[in-house]
Amino acid sequence: SGGAGGGAGGSRGAGEGGEGGEHGSGAAAVGILDDCLELVLPIIDDELFGDVAEAKEVSAFTSSYKEAKRARAYETYQLLASAITFSERIDELLSLVRARLPDAGRPSVRKRLVELLRFAARGLQANPTAETHECLVWAYDALRTGLDAEDAAWRAATSGAGAATGPATAGRAAG
Repeated sequence: SGGAGGGAGGSRGAGEGGEGGEHGSGAAAVGILDDCLELVLPIIDDELFGDVAEAKEVSAFTSSYKEAKRARAYETYQLLASAITFSERIDELLSLVRARLPDAGRPSVRKRLVELLRFAARGLQANPTAETHECLVWAYDALRTGLDAEDAAWRAATSGAGAATGPATAGRAAG
């Protein structure tokens, strides 16, 4: 039997851990939160990256309100990951992370993104629609899409550079 938190590694399956149908993490029925993603994700985004996050960094605010001392966005994200229909909603769930990737060079943003992904992974481990095969197919498609976009950008950049250098570059390419 696995310890608290599910452990890291091993394969997943229904009923693993001897818990039966009950989940100690308070997991919701799969698919029940699909339609609320578009309402909840902006709230999570604001709590972690927006005005709410900035307000929480002010020590007077966090010391005045018990609720402000701890971000619930991560746990909410984990719950969403555990209760969405993987094949239909994973891209929407991860859109929050993708939207913040350009800012990942800042350590505070990177730390929050890493933490969000960690909680998403925990939620997906508890999600029966996120079977290993489904996850691998999604990961392959996501990587392929990213690599294709990278290749297209590289080709566009090098073709523009070739035109800027003139006939000498074109002659080398033809020879």
